[in-house]
Amino acid sequence: MIGAVASVCFLISKRLINRMEIDDPLNIVSIHLICGFWGLIAAGIFQENTGLIDTGSSDRLIVQLIGAASIFGMSLLVAGCLFYILSQLKILRVGEILEVVGLDYFEISLTDRDDHIELLDRSFLINQSKMRRIEQL
Repeated sequence: MIGAVASVCFLISKRLINRMEIDDPLNIVSIHLICGFWGLIAAGIFQENTGLIDTGSSDRLIVQLIGAASIFGMSLLVAGCLFYILSQLKILRVGEILEVVGLDYFEISLTDRDDHIELLDRSFLINQSKMRRIEQL
């Protein structure tokens, strides 16, 4: 039951994240945030002897919700600080051309779509000096 609900949560959140055009190629948010949150809540609902279903008491569920909120808050704080530092050091993002073409092409010579090659050729013709600098990386 818990796994089936987690699967549905994953699929819905993956589609929503893609629709919002958030860059999450490994589905980390869907797997860890959404399904992880469901797992914490499910423990408060289904746990033997202390869960909501067995006892009718919401005490365990409240403890699990507090735990989930604590984990979320701490993760947000740590990630926010880390991303702020990386942003200030100017090492958080790659250049504009690499964003358009994709790092896979330069890092491991893979493309997931044929139009990446066309984009690469067009970018090269538009600004050869930038492309030379990118190739040197």
